[in-house]
Amino acid sequence: MKQATTNLLNILASNQFINAHLFKFVLKSGTTLYYTDADINIIYNNNVYLSDAPLITGVQYKLSRGLEVNTFDLDLTVKPSHTINGQSWMVAVRSGALDGVIITIYKAFMLNWTDTAEAVHLFTGFVGEATHANQTIKLSLKSDADKLNTPIPKLMYQAACTRTLYDSGCGINKNAYNAQATITAGSNLAVLQTNFSQASNWANFGYLIFQNGQNTGVMRSIKRQTNGIIELSRPLEFLPAIGDLITVYAGCDKTQSTCTSKFNNVINFKAYPYVPKPETII
Repeated sequence: MKQATTNLLNILASNQFINAHLFKFVLKSGTTLYYTDADINIIYNNNVYLSDAPLITGVQYKLSRGLEVNTFDLDLTVKPSHTINGQSWMVAVRSGALDGVIITIYKAFMLNWTDTAEAVHLFTGFVGEATHANQTIKLSLKSDADKLNTPIPKLMYQAACTRTLYDSGCGINKNAYNAQATITAGSNLAVLQTNFSQASNWANFGYLIFQNGQNTGVMRSIKRQTNGIIELSRPLEFLPAIGDLITVYAGCDKTQSTCTSKFNNVINFKAYPYVPKPETII
């Protein structure tokens, strides 16, 4: 059941209301952007939803009982003047900066366009895929219910930890295990040369996020880190420039020794390191 405030009920009861969609984008860098498909800016929950932004269409929703993964596509028509994190939307799509972005959609109601809006939550999900053609971007959205598609049984008897680093079960605060670095000369799409100062292997199996440049907002997992040389698990779309800033997050190889010595977190270690290997002969 959708919840409605008293003010919203009064607006609906007037039978003379106006409405618009509101879109909240939470980027992987933590930046939050607010857009609306109305012709003027709309204020809701102390945030200004901008009208001078990509034209967003394709909102579809329905009410049903039980658990169901809701998926649909949003179409964004963008102008060259529209930017996201300081770069064009087309560049953001090509670089992968929109993959995994969390989008929340509201339906806003007002008696007139100058009022502060009342709204109903319609959808929260993430971008599974972003594509573009000409000046149109298509974002394929999946609702949060998709995260329930986990293998059963979830408990695995294995030597490697089954936790995901930095999640609630792991308990490690990622803000305590990150460091910034800048790109130096000699980098290519798959191997970054940086001034990263952590010891070798500190970032193995971790990830990094670009903070500026053509790859702004792009996240890549790290295959190997040797001093300032960082090998990516997947090549970038755009060659990073000297001076581009990245934030690097520590990685974990899922072993008990790393959990103990690197993170001092063995109390949350969820594995069975002393289980014999399947090929062990008894």
